[in-house]
Amino acid sequence: MNRWLQLMLFMPEDEFITYKALSEELGISVRTVYDDISRLNEMMLEHGAQLVARPHHGVTLDVHDRTRFLRFLDALGSGTRSWRYIGSADRENHSDTPRQSCSMQE
Repeated sequence: MNRWLQLMLFMPEDEFITYKALSEELGISVRTVYDDISRLNEMMLEHGAQLVARPHHGVTLDVHDRTRFLRFLDALGSGTRSWRYIGSADRENHSDTPRQSCSMQE
């Protein structure tokens, strides 16, 4: 699976996740997480979402246009969608479903 798509699958929408936690989940360096999030955010701005970062909190996903954002994720995943996008509010009822979100700044 594409590393950027994997990063998006770990990104929460209604809470922050640290760059360190993302690096540990993906098995990559914190610097790589910063770089990937920066590149993703540039692309996502025109596709209905952005990564929002806050110092000492981490990063979170802010989706403005879910339809455009889901199309972006489909393209990122080579046009296949074997997962379902859910927001944080739905996670407790779908704990086995991969989550997605975007945000930027730590």
